[in-house]
Amino acid sequence: MNIQEPNSKELDRKAKRRASSLRYSQSPKGKAKRKACDKRYSQSPKGKAKNKRYEQSPKGKAKNKRYEQSPKGKAKRKAKSKAIRKRYEQSPKGISPRRIIGKSMRTGIGLSLKSRGSSKNRRHWETLVGYSLKKLVKHLTALFEPEMTMENYGKYGWHIDHFIPHSSFCFTSTDDIGFKHCWALKNLQPRWATTAIARRHGSNSIGNVEKQDNLALEQERIKI
Repeated sequence: MNIQEPNSKELDRKAKRRASSLRYSQSPKGKAKRKACDKRYSQSPKGKAKNKRYEQSPKGKAKNKRYEQSPKGKAKRKAKSKAIRKRYEQSPKGISPRRIIGKSMRTGIGLSLKSRGSSKNRRHWETLVGYSLKKLVKHLTALFEPEMTMENYGKYGWHIDHFIPHSSFCFTSTDDIGFKHCWALKNLQPRWATTAIARRHGSNSIGNVEKQDNLALEQERIKI
């Protein structure tokens, strides 16, 4: 059987088609089309099965591990965690007063440590202070003034106040006795956010904002 070899013109046409195809694949339009095709395939049952097999293979696991430890992977994981937390906080369960109080404790403890050159090191605030959110809420509600409720906690209601201000304590880590005393239950109380809010609710107490301002003025007077 005789096999006809392609002539030079046919080879030239094939070479031109390959060159044209390569130019198109490298063009913005070609890249966008390829990306769309890859996305459709990865979302198809066949593509999902193939991706799952690869991810479970030693090569896929090694690649994922390298990516997760890279700066880009860490940034993506942090952004994903932040988005998940934001969705949760905006859900009915996440915006409950108990959850908001828990978030305030987490933020307050984190800032008090950060201002002293330390951190929580990803540990839950309940572990650091030695009591639970449930126990904290029980303690605070037992000290409520008239018209204080769990629902009016926040900027236009009441705050969690320290009997002895946390600026009076000396600590550089969560192991220091100063940290334990600062965030002990007996040093926490509910206090109206401002004196004006307290008056609207029939209270004669000084608001938390005014208390902090007076404390700052007193500290400045002592320095002078």
